[in-house]
Amino acid sequence: MGPPTMQRRPRYSRTHPLILWVLLISLSLPGT
Repeated sequence: MGPPTMQRRPRYSRTHPLILWVLLISLSLPGT
């Protein structure tokens, strides 16, 4: 219940910044 959580973190960490960036750019762009 310890090591499996640390191994799953790096996988989500790589997709987290990508989704956040897309959301930030979409919000920054005058599309709304």
